[in-house]
Amino acid sequence: MYLLFTNCNNTILFRRFFLFFNVKNLIIYIVATSLALSITLQEAYNEAVSGNGYDKYVILEPNQIYDGGLYMFEGDTYINCQGSTINLNGGAGISIFADDYYNATLDIEYCSVYNGETYGINYTGSSSGNVSNCNFISNDIGLVLMDYSEVNLKNSNFMDNHTYGLGIISEEPVLHATYSNFWDNQEGDCAENCPG
Repeated sequence: MYLLFTNCNNTILFRRFFLFFNVKNLIIYIVATSLALSITLQEAYNEAVSGNGYDKYVILEPNQIYDGGLYMFEGDTYINCQGSTINLNGGAGISIFADDYYNATLDIEYCSVYNGETYGINYTGSSSGNVSNCNFISNDIGLVLMDYSEVNLKNSNFMDNHTYGLGIISEEPVLHATYSNFWDNQEGDCAENCPG
């Protein structure tokens, strides 16, 4: 919308004025919409149903940002991010724990796991799973295996993690890794028996 005056300088001034407020309103709209429509990883997990042999079959919307971590203590879970990012917002990451009484597995693919305070994904107890085609970026440790966990790692990237890209804590975890890349992890790419 423009207000026209006979003076050319006034016309330019009012055009700039309305253009500024239209851009400002657009920015406010985008921020408000993204805040109102943001979804957490926990919400996506809670809404998921079973499928293909998994207790939780989570298919995230492609190329979105999901906030927060997730704790799993039982059941078989599949997460396909379809290229989306999981922003852990400086908090805990995705944790899977199993023991003799409660089995828990996580198969996860096509995810970028970002900004975890202690880890991106952590397999503990006797948990197991598959991690493929994932990126671990700017976590303390990208992927952590502890206790008696067993993980198959394939086609994944570990970049700019604050301590290690991959950390194996204790001597018992089993890792089968193929075709994965590590670079710019501050204290080292991989560490076995690293402090947890």
